[in-house]
Amino acid sequence: MYTPKHFAAYELVPKTIFSDLGDSAILVFDNRILQVMDQLREFFGKPIIVNDWKNGGSFEFRGFRPQYYVQGAKYSQHRFGRALDFNVKDMTDAEVQKQILLNQKKFPLLTAMEKGTVGWSHIDCRNCDNTKGVQLFNP
Repeated sequence: MYTPKHFAAYELVPKTIFSDLGDSAILVFDNRILQVMDQLREFFGKPIIVNDWKNGGSFEFRGFRPQYYVQGAKYSQHRFGRALDFNVKDMTDAEVQKQILLNQKKFPLLTAMEKGTVGWSHIDCRNCDNTKGVQLFNP
């Protein structure tokens, strides 16, 4: 079990999951995505925001998405604990994506990323062959 160095469970799961499981909510994630997020935090050297509901913000479902959450794809990588949407402080999603792609060898567990600018960065660690690098897909 990987324990993130830079993220608390409440930053990655919705209110109800955190209410039910507390810090153990981290167990809903694939270890790979947690490791990649720590690597990205260290690489960028800036705060990364996934969910901010605990501080009065509007983001609650950008990490793990339980089955009762009706938005998004039915079999999204978020529902398997293998995906996160996030913003890096003082950077656009285009800048974040560019830097990840230019430095993808630093993130060997990262397998896929949403391409294009949509207001956030989506990464995931889906089960696929990433020997040719990070796979880009359309939202």
